[in-house]
Amino acid sequence: MLPRPLLLLGLGVVLSLAVAALQRVGDVLRAVAAVPAAAAVVAAMFQLLRDQVAHDRDVSLQSAQNSFAYRHPAVRGQLSDQAFRTKNLEG
Repeated sequence: MLPRPLLLLGLGVVLSLAVAALQRVGDVLRAVAAVPAAAAVVAAMFQLLRDQVAHDRDVSLQSAQNSFAYRHPAVRGQLSDQAFRTKNLEG
């Protein structure tokens, strides 16, 4: 499911384009009515980029934490070596 900000931005795009399409005015006013749609698309792209960067950061942090835990002498053993190698080969 999409996050709430993206849903609101999508609703803004749809409403703005609907108003721009249904108005019986000149091209200039129609273009002005479509400006919020363009702004909402840019904001949605920014939100998606920000979410992707946060996800990548979380994955990197989790990988670093798992690597640190693996190097700890208490968890080193044959089964943990095999599990760590299998986990790193999968993803």
